[in-house]
Amino acid sequence: MRTWGDDDAVTIVSTPEECADAIRQSAAAPLTAAQLRRIDETLAHHSWDATWSRMAELMQQASSNVA
Repeated sequence: MRTWGDDDAVTIVSTPEECADAIRQSAAAPLTAAQLRRIDETLAHHSWDATWSRMAELMQQASSNVA
């Protein structure tokens, strides 16, 4: 929630009613070019590929320290 909710990239909801309202609001106000760029930047840093690369690097470092 922190990464996406703090950046206003997505709307964090708690109930089905809030979800329906968020969908209606999103449909009524499409994302701007600036918002899309910010989302792309966030995805570049927090994508599964980026996360896996960081995890693999940390595991490699940890295994080097054990030997």
